[in-house]
Amino acid sequence: MSQAQIETIIERWMSDAEFRARMQTAPQATLAEEGYELSDEEMQALDKLDLTAGDEELLRQASFGG
Repeated sequence: MSQAQIETIIERWMSDAEFRARMQTAPQATLAEEGYELSDEEMQALDKLDLTAGDEELLRQASFGG
């Protein structure tokens, strides 16, 4: 999984309320609409994140040490 790509998505999540709301309801569609191209493995990892978590928890989940 691309750490830089996930960090970019998380940073956008934290700074863009509209993006966050779209991600919570339709993450795969939102990423595709925004031009993010994730591999199947990256999408599976993203699917494991709790998108209802607060920013700090989401960052912890997204860190590869997890």
